[in-house]
Parts: sequence; C-alpha cells; structure tokens
Amino acid sequence: MRIRFRTPLATVLRRVLHARGTSVGTETNDLEQETNGVSKRRRVSVCLALTLAGASLGLLSLLPAPPVLVWNYTSSVPVGLYSLAHVQPVKGDIIVIAPSGKLRETLAGHGALRPNRLLLKQLAAVSGDIVCRTRATLTINGTTSAIARAATADGRALPTWSGCRQLGADDVLVLTRHAGSFDGRYFGPIGVDQIVGVANPILTLPSEEAQ
Repeated sequence: MRIRFRTPLATVLRRVLHARGTSVGTETNDLEQETNGVSKRRRVSVCLALTLAGASLGLLSLLPAPPVLVWNYTSSVPVGLYSLAHVQPVKGDIIVIAPSGKLRETLAGHGALRPNRLLLKQLAAVSGDIVCRTRATLTINGTTSAIARAATADGRALPTWSGCRQLGADDVLVLTRHAGSFDGRYFGPIGVDQIVGVANPILTLPSEEAQ
C-alpha cells in the first residue's frame, strides 16, 4: 500500500532541515555566548593581574634600597665590613674616599692602596679649620693632632709637606689615630669631590690606637 503525503515531501524536508538549522543555530549562539563570557572573564582576570602587578611594583619602590657594603683592608681604621651612607659627613666620621689625581698617584707610588680600591679615613678638619705641618708635627687649629714619620719600616721615604693652610669649602683633611696610618699628615688636604660618603661599621676587628 502506498502512503500518500498531503504535504509534498520536499516541503517536509525543508521544514525538518529548517528546524534542525534553527536548533543548531541556537546551540551555536549559546556556544558563542559562552565563549564571549569566557573571553570577558579572561579579560577581567588579565586586567586584575596587571593591576595587582602594578601595585606590587609600587610597593617595592617604597621599600628602602639594600645597603652598599664596603670592606676595609687597611688597619688605619678597624678592618672589616662597613655600610656606605650617601650623607653629608661631619668631623669624626669615617669617610669613604675614591682617590683621584695626585692622591691616587701618591697612594699607588707608596703601595698604600691597591688600584680601584676605596680608602677609609677619619674626617679631621673641614672648611674654616687651620691645618699646619711643622717638621713632623701636624696641628689642627693649633692643637697637635698627629706626628709624621720620616720613612716606612723598610726605609722608604714618606711624602712631606709644610706650612699652614686654612681649609676652604672644597677641602678636608683626613687622619686616623693609628700611628702608622698613611693619611693627611703625609699627603695634606684633599678635595671634597673625592668623598663618596660615610662608612658605618657593621662587623669590624679591634683597631690599634695611636702610638
């Protein structure tokens, strides 16, 4: 027996395909909406991560910088580890010096400091002070502050200077209490442009006193 369709088969097929297409289209739209939702969530997550990273960098910038450490090799000031502070030094401070010019040549010529090393000495006289060296005696504002030696232990002659000088704004004199220190008693005043900063002791050995 032949079945007769009141509606033409082509029309039925078109309706079925159309229905399926609509269904698939709906699923596709749902997937697009879901994908769009995921994309939006990802964008929000990325923005949040960037915001947090920026905030973290901002907080890190507020933290103090790690200290600059300096090791002193010479015994004129206590041997050991110091932190370097870029502050204005005052009398009595142990200052860090980067020797240049004549001072560097003098130190190198007498083996007092290896090349490219910093020098640590005590700030003894500043602008306005009067420093004098008469024979072996060095005075600051009329008070004896150090006695110079004529030669090293192995017989090498040490530098000498003589006369009096009132220090200007660009000059300082450095000394230490160590009798064998190679300091201003031999090379005289130095320029403030060679001062790097102030040395604060962290871990040092006992120092030798004046002799």
